[in-house]
Amino acid sequence: MITDDTTPRRTGTAQQNAVEPVIDMQRYELDHPLPRRATPATLKRVAWAKMLAVDFFTATFDGVDGLFAPWFRVLLDRVDSLWLTSLYLRTSTDGHGPSLCVRRAEWHRERDMAHAQEADNLADYLTTGTQLDHDLIFGTEHGLSDIMTATRRMVGTLATGSRISPITPRPAPWCEVQVEVVDPALTTRFGYSPQAQQCAALEYALPGWLAAAEDTVHHRSVMPDRPVRLTLHRLPPKPASAPLALLRTTQ
Repeated sequence: MITDDTTPRRTGTAQQNAVEPVIDMQRYELDHPLPRRATPATLKRVAWAKMLAVDFFTATFDGVDGLFAPWFRVLLDRVDSLWLTSLYLRTSTDGHGPSLCVRRAEWHRERDMAHAQEADNLADYLTTGTQLDHDLIFGTEHGLSDIMTATRRMVGTLATGSRISPITPRPAPWCEVQVEVVDPALTTRFGYSPQAQQCAALEYALPGWLAAAEDTVHHRSVMPDRPVRLTLHRLPPKPASAPLALLRTTQ
């Protein structure tokens, strides 16, 4: 059962140890124009896309390009903030260089609104500004063994079944949880509101996985040769305008 907010927090140590990516918004602007006016809903929609619309990306180490593919990700929505941790696996490696990337992002509504209102050009701010706290940690499976083990355990648990059931409304730290898995044992994407629904398999394994995600802030990233560019390849559904919208969806 989810009762406490154990969401990992980014710290100054995390920022020093990690790589800050560059977000390419060109595809987003073509398919879904950026908002002309800053409102909480529109800012959250763009932040949501920045978090979930990144699939494959490349990073260069010692002159060799590596393609990283999504493996597992969790997004937690607290209405006024979003938190994401995604794991990406390198599609091929010669045994040298990083084989895993941990991508972390946070969005905070009040700070985003303040920055957006101060910006001379909203589109420029959303494209190049500091809407998200965002970083990447590259490492090996051995160096990031705790999150690797926790993720394999999580995938194994979800592979036995991820039934979402309606329950009596309960307090929960998040209004929505989004999960995506791309693994030989399981490929799935689902979301639910822990305030009115339950996914027993996920909630059993989630605290341990969040603790392992928190520990990655102490790992120093392998540094790529040049900045890493994240392109928004697809546009996920907009976040629900209110938690009540999720009460109508059961699986």
